[in-house]
Amino acid sequence: MIKECFCNLECRVTDTSMVLRYNLFVLEVARAWIDPAQKQPNTLHHHGYGSFTVDGATLKLKSKKR
Repeated sequence: MIKECFCNLECRVTDTSMVLRYNLFVLEVARAWIDPAQKQPNTLHHHGYGSFTVDGATLKLKSKKR
């Protein structure tokens, strides 16, 4: 596990049939762990080709559901 990460996922490869054509592995999560001490962690999102986004401010909007 990486102690600085909010969430760690241990995965196993379940399908490699699309690796050569699409460079895609299908994984199954075997175990998951989160750090309960981090109440509102920022997350990093990869968009591809070296582009990333880091979470910013939280927006609270009125919900139509009760």
